[in-house]
Amino acid sequence: MSNTTKQLILLINSFEGGGAERQFSILADYLPFTAIYCIESTNVYLDESKHAVHYLSTHNNKTRSLIKYLSTPYYAYKLYKQLKGKKNIQVLSVLERAHLVSYLLSFFMKIDHIMSFQLSHKSHYKGISGSVLKFIFKKVTQRSLFSIPNSYAGAIEMAELYQIPSAKITAIPNGYNFEEIQTRSLLNHESPFSTLLQQPYILCVARFLGQKAQDKLIMAFSNIKKAHPGLKLVFAGTGEKMQACIDLSMSLSLKTFVINQEPYTDDHDVYFLGFQKNPLVLMKHASIFAFPTYYEGLPNALIEAMICGAVPVSSDCPTGPREIIAPDTQLTTQAQNYEVSPNGILIAPFDANNPDKANGVQAWTDALNYLLDHPSLVANIQSHLPSRVAEYNMNVIIEKWNQVIAKLAK
Repeated sequence: MSNTTKQLILLINSFEGGGAERQFSILADYLPFTAIYCIESTNVYLDESKHAVHYLSTHNNKTRSLIKYLSTPYYAYKLYKQLKGKKNIQVLSVLERAHLVSYLLSFFMKIDHIMSFQLSHKSHYKGISGSVLKFIFKKVTQRSLFSIPNSYAGAIEMAELYQIPSAKITAIPNGYNFEEIQTRSLLNHESPFSTLLQQPYILCVARFLGQKAQDKLIMAFSNIKKAHPGLKLVFAGTGEKMQACIDLSMSLSLKTFVINQEPYTDDHDVYFLGFQKNPLVLMKHASIFAFPTYYEGLPNALIEAMICGAVPVSSDCPTGPREIIAPDTQLTTQAQNYEVSPNGILIAPFDANNPDKANGVQAWTDALNYLLDHPSLVANIQSHLPSRVAEYNMNVIIEKWNQVIAKLAK
């Protein structure tokens, strides 16, 4: 290796949890990383028979978030000790704590810092603490070499929020293995209840967090249930807001099934299926895939559902869904009520500052009723989905990454 060859290092919080971790466990097989470092000691996704992983701590998903943030200087010091004496280092950091570690490392040694962003900072960071974090990340991005958000709207937002020159930022969406997704979607035996797949249902796959707004979807479903009595609402996922959503469903007189709490029958209205190892089967058979989130980066579940052929109905939150469902429109605009596109339906986002505002639920009610009352529209949208999602094929995304890496190595 010559003295001028760049050494590209991946730094990530862990290989457990969400879409970013899963995405980079796949990209590790194709991008020219010379080393991989994890801040935490947990690894679910990455095959360590192919990749040597260096862990910077014994922290894991049970370690308190405050402890993890306070340990940022310690992580940076540990990484410095491992890299000390090496030249021409490029650090690709993924997720916010990894960004902060790389930022601190840049004061110990000369590195080129490349940042991969996976969420909307403008929407995610609120209040006083959010303002402080945005101030910090403005410093981090301005010191870094390059920023790579995973959505085009996210690139526009980041450039404006942190005053990043256009020459220092580009969007690269997440990539997907279409053949694997389509094959796994056919494994009906991996669904817990095979007869459920034969019912008409609206599906939502997401962790139960306040951000995901499953409670609003339950309210809208309650509104449309009388006009569509055979329709089901199915949730796959767990999280802190799950019990509150179960209680809400019951309070609205919806017959509610909770996995592992009672015997399954086909006559329930709402199904809480908990964590599903293979939600792709549910996506394949869903009448509609609903995504009522307050904010996102680039939602993996939404794209995966479209690859499986499910008709998407999504909140038109600031980044992600519009460029997926209606890419030919202005990415910074938002639906006023609901907006029908050839690839799905976008609905005015819920007001995070006024979550009890009724018109958001009414927009979802109207949109779902409209779609369910027009089966020809459902068929038309489904016919457009294969060509729409083609740009997210993993081979296309790998080529985008390699082009950027080659450019930054010069």
